[in-house]
Amino acid sequence: MSLTEKQIEDVFQVFFRQLIQKDLTFVARQHVFDNKLRADLLFQDSKGRHVILEIKKDAITREDVGQALQYSGMISKARVILAAPHIPSPYKIAFDHYGIEYREFKRSDIEKLIPRLKDRKPKPKTGPKDEPIIKGPLSTGILPRKIQDGNVAFKVTFSDSNWNGVCSDNLYQHNTVHRVWCKQQKDNRVNCRSPRYRTKTGLSQDCPCYESVALKELRYCAGWFHGPKKGGTPMPCLHAKVGKVALFTSKEPGAPENARFIFAIAKISHFDRKSQFGESEDFVC
Repeated sequence: MSLTEKQIEDVFQVFFRQLIQKDLTFVARQHVFDNKLRADLLFQDSKGRHVILEIKKDAITREDVGQALQYSGMISKARVILAAPHIPSPYKIAFDHYGIEYREFKRSDIEKLIPRLKDRKPKPKTGPKDEPIIKGPLSTGILPRKIQDGNVAFKVTFSDSNWNGVCSDNLYQHNTVHRVWCKQQKDNRVNCRSPRYRTKTGLSQDCPCYESVALKELRYCAGWFHGPKKGGTPMPCLHAKVGKVALFTSKEPGAPENARFIFAIAKISHFDRKSQFGESEDFVC
């Protein structure tokens, strides 16, 4: 049986106590918040908090991770739960880091419940206490926003070369006005417009900026100080640890912060304290 997302939503709307959590109360389906975000299913828990359930009929993707982070950041005091047949381990680590809950389900379990949907509606909180169909807890629950677990997320300047080369001329003109490093390096004798960086052979580690090799070499840095006191010294990559996850996020020029997306998730391989830029704290994935 080929399940649609609507069929899966139908099942979760009715059997949410068995599939998600017993003490939830159904509120609405396809609820639109004031900030235009839409929730597949909206519940309330025993503590009065909104519980947003986003359902995916296939395995979680990078775009789904970004959507969950958007919900978590823009809807105050809400719990966000993603349900899908498969959630890759790196995404689970990212969800745990940001306090997002998740649930994996079997399509066969959903298929068994579809015939039972007829003439059934979401029951009130005082309904019968059914045993969970899917055993096992949710993720570790709501975690503090600032935790030192060794994972790290970076806000990376947008690159229209897919972080695999230097930017186009149009984006370069924009960045030399709005980005600090681009303003500084444009006056260098050799900068990112030089022919050596505009070949098809690639950039190697001799690169004009970290954005140009973010996906090509999975190498990045916390950045450099530019002020009068610490100018020219690297920013420390606080709390990051080898073996943990690095999230690469970005947004297009002029886009609001809630349009930020994740374009790569990688595991930190090692730190390189020396690079072509000097004594920096690069990490390599």
